[in-house]
Amino acid sequence: MVDSNANHQQTLVLRLAGIWKPLDAVTVTPSIFYQNKQEHDVSTYWPSSSNPSAGVYNNSNPDRIPVPDRFYLPALKIDVDLGGTRLVSDTSYYVRDELTGYEGTDYNLSYYQGIGWPASRKPSTYPRPITR
Repeated sequence: MVDSNANHQQTLVLRLAGIWKPLDAVTVTPSIFYQNKQEHDVSTYWPSSSNPSAGVYNNSNPDRIPVPDRFYLPALKIDVDLGGTRLVSDTSYYVRDELTGYEGTDYNLSYYQGIGWPASRKPSTYPRPITR
């Protein structure tokens, strides 16, 4: 299957913050940071099926490996001015949901990418096994 522009991705980033002053000496700043990145497929190219000098980068992996990555970071900052002293509390909580696929074929075949595909080589040029 040919998937044009297979390694496209979409990213949504939002940040929302506010300020609340319940007293003149107290400032409360709640905020949230959110990011949702959706990668359609990994952006790895195979040298054996590509031509980088011509600007052609092909991924010959037989499976599509999407990479969803979403996180949010709520935070609460409290600033209290006590005259000669200032107290600051900045608390946050980081939540990330990322799923990165591992597909062994891509890694197992990386050996063949370096030497070219076996069908195009003479048997005498195959690497010889190490014997002890």
